Amino acid sequence: MSGLKQRGQVEQEFVDFEAQNRKTWKSFIARPRMVVLPGSWASWMVPAGFQIPVEVLGAALVSVAVSGEAEQTLDNAALMRVGRQAAARE
Repeated sequence: MSGLKQRGQVEQEFVDFEAQNRKTWKSFIARPRMVVLPGSWASWMVPAGFQIPVEVLGAALVSVAVSGEAEQTLDNAALMRVGRQAAARE
């Protein structure tokens, strides 16, 4: 099974689990494109729209886990927005 197909299957299993356990479970799906470390080659070779700094992704994931997010699936742009907002609150 390909990685993309397997990822989609796991995401669907989490969504199905949430549907069966609405009172106790909320699923969020993060889809970052390319996670980069500060100063790494990728941070200057990969277009900005395709990358997300590891610290921004971390802030986004913690923020979503603690307070939730309106969107169930967060793409790179949504993760950047949430992560930057969370970092600005610190």
